[in-house]
Amino acid sequence: MKYWRETLAVAQRILTELGRRRRSLIFWAIFPVSVLLLNGYILAEQAQLSIGDAFERAAPATLVGAALFFSCLGGSVSTVVSEREQHTLKRLFISPLSGTSYFLGIFLAHSCIGIGQSLLVYAIALS
Repeated sequence: MKYWRETLAVAQRILTELGRRRRSLIFWAIFPVSVLLLNGYILAEQAQLSIGDAFERAAPATLVGAALFFSCLGGSVSTVVSEREQHTLKRLFISPLSGTSYFLGIFLAHSCIGIGQSLLVYAIALS
């Protein structure tokens, strides 16, 4: 139970911080949508499909590409780096927060972002 509360607290703090910095939240939304548009229009042109069908076929590849991109550049590594730059990482590790809860919280926060990106991409692809 202790780990669960700590994990939720860390995830909530990360998501709140992303909400305050609207610029990064906007980029989390713009990137998969722009990749979907690019993939969809290229697929529609090459396969002579309608735009709707091309978007539906391009959505899974777009989500895989966005997941790979953000796992390397915008995932847990960038979160830890920003925590270190803001000098909050030292305070977190001095606190009674366990390291497991901290990294599970990062994972949970980025999973929420990934689910949001998936919903956004599939909403655009299906409309």
